[in-house]
Amino acid sequence: MTFDSNKLKQLLETTAEQPVANWEDIRDSVMFEALTAKFEANLRLRAKLMGTHDEDIRFQIDDAYWGTSNDGLGMNRLGQLLVEVRANCRARAEDTAAIQCAHQTAADLGRVCCHIMGGEAADVFLYFDDMFAEKCHLVCQRCGQDEPLRHESLRLICSDCVSEYLHSKPKAILGARAPKARNTTVHFDHEDIVLGGIGDINIVAVSPDLSESGPRWFALAHDATLWQFDFSKHMANRMCDVPFSHLDWGKPISLVSSANGRFVAAYNTKGQFGCVLSVEDCQVTTELDRGNDHIEHYDFSVSFFESPSRTLLIHATAWNRLDITDPAVKQLLTERQQPNRESLRPEPDHYLDYFHSRILVSPTADWVADYGWHWHPYGLIYSWNLQVWLQTNVWESEDGASKHYFAGRPYFWDGPWCWIDDVTLAVWGYGDDDCNLVDAVLFFDVTTGQQTHWFAGPHGDFAYDEFLYCYSQDEGTSVWDVATGECLVTDRSLKPLGYHARSRTFLSRMPDGAFRISRLMTQP
Repeated sequence: MTFDSNKLKQLLETTAEQPVANWEDIRDSVMFEALTAKFEANLRLRAKLMGTHDEDIRFQIDDAYWGTSNDGLGMNRLGQLLVEVRANCRARAEDTAAIQCAHQTAADLGRVCCHIMGGEAADVFLYFDDMFAEKCHLVCQRCGQDEPLRHESLRLICSDCVSEYLHSKPKAILGARAPKARNTTVHFDHEDIVLGGIGDINIVAVSPDLSESGPRWFALAHDATLWQFDFSKHMANRMCDVPFSHLDWGKPISLVSSANGRFVAAYNTKGQFGCVLSVEDCQVTTELDRGNDHIEHYDFSVSFFESPSRTLLIHATAWNRLDITDPAVKQLLTERQQPNRESLRPEPDHYLDYFHSRILVSPTADWVADYGWHWHPYGLIYSWNLQVWLQTNVWESEDGASKHYFAGRPYFWDGPWCWIDDVTLAVWGYGDDDCNLVDAVLFFDVTTGQQTHWFAGPHGDFAYDEFLYCYSQDEGTSVWDVATGECLVTDRSLKPLGYHARSRTFLSRMPDGAFRISRLMTQP
């Protein structure tokens, strides 16, 4: 440890703006105040100090007054003062009414259990006293299992220190808002299907063919071939080689299809290029290029939607621009002059400082939601009226009157989400920073940008069809009642590639190469 008491004296002289003539008389009290301030300012450091329990503290430094030498000589005043500070910290830690840190006023406080503050528990849980509480307590698992919570175990700290503990990544939500389950007979039925003629095909992306009521899917293989799998007929159809050279098959690729099954779009998920293929003749109808600005950090914006007379495509054409194209005739429907921002000049009209990322079109194609981010970097969902953008105002996606933003979290975007109805968006994660998000689902009204309600528990990708489906490769699939916030069933064996909304089935690939079609059964 490097220690120089002369620096403390020099700092004191700088603050007092005059020489300290009686340094030897006041040095103990000055050092004691400095140590007290240090351990009040850093509660994790304080926990380490308290973790020394009743042991002597000795500093082996080359200072006969403040420390001790290797042979034990020296007054060790620094160690003795730390023992005094430790005793004061311990006394304060026992006082449930005392503010444990010295950062803010009593108007901005949170509560943390004494076991976390004392360094006895590493895992942090969020505890809510009741269903309507806006603030939660940070507790260890032992305290969180007490019913009711023993509030005498909680200590007051400022909100900044609460945020520091939240950087430990909370494990779950406990108390009144803990995840709930309902005993039901709901379950999944599974059917394993072997498709002939596909060999050991390596599938890189799938998309449901919603033009059919049965479970039919489009699939991209790693050898750049496009397939159609019809699981009702147990048939596989190799449609074509993908005639587009700009796709990087060594990096993740996504596949989306239009609702009428006429078009599919293949693109590098975090890449620059993609293409739209006509399913009828497998020809490229539209090439996609969004530029290369930081594209490794966010998903390509691509989504089909149906207008009354044609299939249209929303896609990114720059990091901060979306367009609508008719892929059948390669017609751009949102032509406008892109504004450029000049250094040290005000932003021009319609300039958007936002990286467009994953997008979703609402079920009736009235709204668009965009899960992108601002510098530096701050994830934020934008929503705006699709019909106004298409028919009235080509700048609606930049700064239109219908535009709202919500679910802002630093360093987090492209998270799980889905539509619940045409104006309600379900978004994963309770918390205000990427490092403290906990499994939960938040519901937002896209017409206002306001959160309506939330509940804890959902984990993984989202799909909605009467119930909220949450699925992942690590925890399987769970089914939630969005009206009550209860989990109806969890099937840890079901780790699907995606959901086919029209047939209401999931598609999975089994280790032996077979496919599995899974359907939720609400009756025994």
